[in-house]
Amino acid sequence: MTYAELKKSITVRLKAAEIPDAETDSRLIISEASGKNAAELLACLRDEAPEETVLKADAYAARRERSEPLQLIFGYTGFMGLRFSVNGSALIPRQDTEILVEKVLEYSKKKTPSPKKVLDLCTGSGCIAVSLAALGGFETVTATDISKEAIKNADENIGLNSPTLPVRPRLLQGDLFAPVCGERFDIIVSNPPYIKTADIAGLMPEVRNHDPHIALDGGADGLDFYRRIAAEAPSHLTPGGAVFLEIGFDQAEAVTALLEAAGFKNIIVYKDYSGNDRVATGSI
Repeated sequence: MTYAELKKSITVRLKAAEIPDAETDSRLIISEASGKNAAELLACLRDEAPEETVLKADAYAARRERSEPLQLIFGYTGFMGLRFSVNGSALIPRQDTEILVEKVLEYSKKKTPSPKKVLDLCTGSGCIAVSLAALGGFETVTATDISKEAIKNADENIGLNSPTLPVRPRLLQGDLFAPVCGERFDIIVSNPPYIKTADIAGLMPEVRNHDPHIALDGGADGLDFYRRIAAEAPSHLTPGGAVFLEIGFDQAEAVTALLEAAGFKNIIVYKDYSGNDRVATGSI
């Protein structure tokens, strides 16, 4: 079987399983199975694919047919130019969340004096904390999560990226601010659970069946964690400190109101690359 025949076969299977972007996923599966990048794959489409590559690609395709995310199938994903382990114990890092990290980095570069201490709430895989530690020039980065399994995943990802980390994030297991009682930070950042409980059943199977529900469920109206963060963040921020929150596409007005009620000023909502509201920020 040539690489072209293998790609066509997997694409047909994925389309039959109603997998979105079947052709792209087919290419990524064969690339992962063969160890070839896109250019290398294009150059050898007429070549015979080794049996080992065919078997690996077939196994990956079988899992993708069941709507398992490619990141989970491959066991890793990229985020902010870094590599992160994905094992199902935490929310899979996604490109939309890179906007959150980028806005924190932009703010930090412009802020005088430069922010030194960062707190990442609901850290999950640790992708935000690790990215900020690698790219932000902060003196300390602290990350909390209530899930023991997520903390283990975050610790693994710190290890994977340790050569690029000027500072090693401090991981603390516990509910939001509980592990940092009495501490203050210059920046608080979070991608908290924000899906309405009743909406979880209607999510894409890639999300509904493979991301931990604890990382999705934001309560009846999706705002439970924003209420708590808005109320508690001021007592954990240094004077002039700021909070950065990832939000759902329809939550800008509600989250803005919560921040205003808690005394935050200079509230701004940023959009993602698809034009949806994605990040809300405010300062004390």
